[in-house]
Amino acid sequence: MNPIKKRIVIIGGGFGGIAAAKKIFASKKTRRIFDVILVEKKDYQLFFPSLFKAVSSSESPTKIFSVCAVKLADIFKNQNLEIIPQEADSISFEGNYILAKEKGSVRKKITYDYLVVAPGSAPRVSGLALLSFDSAMRIRSEIEAIFKAKAKREKVKIAILGAGLTGCELAGFLKDFCEKMSKMYGHPKQMARILIVEASGGILGFLPSRQQNSAREFLEKNGVEFILNRKADDEFLKDEKPDIVIWAGGGTPLRLGEYEIGPDLLVKGAKNVFSIEAKSAQDAIAQGKHIAEEILSLEKGNSVKLYMAAKSLYVVDLGRKFSSFMIGPFVLKGFLSKFFHLAGFFLYFWKTVSFFYAIDWLKAYNKL
Repeated sequence: MNPIKKRIVIIGGGFGGIAAAKKIFASKKTRRIFDVILVEKKDYQLFFPSLFKAVSSSESPTKIFSVCAVKLADIFKNQNLEIIPQEADSISFEGNYILAKEKGSVRKKITYDYLVVAPGSAPRVSGLALLSFDSAMRIRSEIEAIFKAKAKREKVKIAILGAGLTGCELAGFLKDFCEKMSKMYGHPKQMARILIVEASGGILGFLPSRQQNSAREFLEKNGVEFILNRKADDEFLKDEKPDIVIWAGGGTPLRLGEYEIGPDLLVKGAKNVFSIEAKSAQDAIAQGKHIAEEILSLEKGNSVKLYMAAKSLYVVDLGRKFSSFMIGPFVLKGFLSKFFHLAGFFLYFWKTVSFFYAIDWLKAYNKL
């Protein structure tokens, strides 16, 4: 007689949710004692780092989507994971179940023994923000429409709100895209004026100062302007009159109710409920793996350990002409940095899907 398996329900098919599921499936022992259910309305994982190149690519949306979207069926091929293609709506901590939206007002009840909440984030402001494939395609199409409508020597002004990694990388790739648009529509090469607006006094705040400085030097050398210590309020919009405004200041973590998260990533007051709220893909993956390990630890009767975030190594990729990577006190630029960047992508897809998938993906990414 087969023992009854315990059920782990994971809400969200992003970096954290997938990392948790893959970690649980890593050994035969855990596969024997757990059933894993992934609740995700999309049938793919959005590979967010590819969105920057998606914005600047001249390829068709279909080709770009094949690079940005990793099918969940490929990620969990030959693994006994159930995927429920619905959106989680609410959680009952007392009843140990979640409700997921079905057609109309009907909601599906899904019980759990362990719950991992990782639904991702939403923009902090209304308007255009780089958070999805659709928003990347919208940014691309709106900028092209602006170039098409402008008089031959009339400047195109783009305001990017936020000088973090997303804002700076977006500016670098948009610089490449604007050069393509200038050539396509018969404008001078330096037609675009790209502004990065930041309420604080610095850029790339969590990175080492040497990496910050090298990125800023490259962007300014290539015509990108930084407007620091200023909010993008109505006065700013009135003064600068940008043709397009893009929010790049990150998102607010989505929560299915009111609750607090402890330093061990457990939801306070709830039994066996973990939550992932990360600032980067690397941190989300680390949290997902930590949670999977702690679920196994709880099954053995042990207590949960605190989550200790490892120091991440970041590549700053600013388009075709610049990339930087920090190793110890050294800032690597150019080919070596690009190599480390692509190697990181390759390793992710090799571990998450397969070696041959990683090769095919890298070829498709480089063609964008």
